[in-house]
Amino acid sequence: DIEVKGGCIMDGTFVEVPVQRNTREQNAQIKNGVVPAEFIAEPHAGSHKDTDARHAKKGDENHFGYKNHMLVDAETKYVLDYADSAYVGSERNPIQPYLEERGLTMQVCEKGYRNNPLTFLQRFCNNVKSLVRCRVEHILGMQKKRMGDETLRTIGIQRANFWIGMRNLTNNMCRRVCLTGAK
Repeated sequence: DIEVKGGCIMDGTFVEVPVQRNTREQNAQIKNGVVPAEFIAEPHAGSHKDTDARHAKKGDENHFGYKNHMLVDAETKYVLDYADSAYVGSERNPIQPYLEERGLTMQVCEKGYRNNPLTFLQRFCNNVKSLVRCRVEHILGMQKKRMGDETLRTIGIQRANFWIGMRNLTNNMCRRVCLTGAK
């Protein structure tokens, strides 16, 4: 049984799936929750289309797939809970309702902008947050290094959810071995 020892950290990472080669009309239908008629008429071709995955942009990088939101114990680095979701674009942060229902608050590093740099206090607060936040980055780095930073080869959010869960479970097993000193 896993118990929280050092507080909880929430972070997320992109889980990419193969990019779909759809027309603009098909993408518009998929965004509206409608399966395009071509996918139904050609069931074999339609079975290879992931209609749950979405496009997202972070900085200059484009991503297509899902996002793995993890709740991690800050001391042991165990993944306590996770939620995957298709990217939601510029809408409200998908982590916010997840945190609110658990009574947690967001502690996000602030960002400076052109002609509006961070104040000394904001930089100091960012450093304090980063000292804690780096613990979850180790988990994400481990998953990418040990389990391969490869594209998830599944179709649909249910299968993606399973494999993301397997990655998180594998992390917990590796952490258990590391923390107990088992050989």
